[in-house]
Amino acid sequence: MRQALIALGLVAALGAAGCASNGDAKAGEQAQKKTAKPASSSSTTQPFVANTKNTPGTLKNFVGAHADVHDTSCKQGAGSWVAHGKLTNSSKTRASYRVYVSFLNGDTTVGLSQTDVTSVAPGATQDWTGSVNASGKDLRCILRVERAPA
Repeated sequence: MRQALIALGLVAALGAAGCASNGDAKAGEQAQKKTAKPASSSSTTQPFVANTKNTPGTLKNFVGAHADVHDTSCKQGAGSWVAHGKLTNSSKTRASYRVYVSFLNGDTTVGLSQTDVTSVAPGATQDWTGSVNASGKDLRCILRVERAPA
């Protein structure tokens, strides 16, 4: 009787394993890979620094306008990181912009800045600058740009 219960349990376990979809198997493999990764080095960075007044996506009637930004740079200054660039209003009416810059150390965001540029004439170009008081070497910057009618 005991052997029959063990055999039945083994068959049930093998049957359940055979019913798993490819997606389930891949998800399991990915979960194992994620847990096998070494700890990130983000513990050597400063705590998250926010230099923002608004949450991204709250500019009324905005559209994404990443293509309006050009000539950008991201450099370390005296105790801070500074992103700088230009934006050109590609719309046919005056527009206001919000440029959010995420400062990243690897995959870890260490800071976020917001720069508002208001009432830019159609076709006009204006400078913008965003910064955070964060330290670290080789940070990279990622932009989110929003444009709305002025």
